[in-house]
Amino acid sequence: MKRRRTRKVAAAIPMLKKVGDIRLITNNPSKVDALRYGVKLRDVVPLQTGLTEYNERCFETKRDRFGHHLDLGGK
Repeated sequence: MKRRRTRKVAAAIPMLKKVGDIRLITNNPSKVDALRYGVKLRDVVPLQTGLTEYNERCFETKRDRFGHHLDLGGK
């Protein structure tokens, strides 16, 4: 059985703590969509790390298969 990630708990925590809004640091559009309902997103800040020969394939996969917002230097 394939397990799907859920972000319901992540969205509930700011609501329980009565946080007005948050700045979300992520490249993952599914996190933005999941938290948009129930949490006021003041800003979405992309997180960019350096591209190396060791992580390039992983970042390409995240961009191409999962729609992550990544700057891969024109690749």
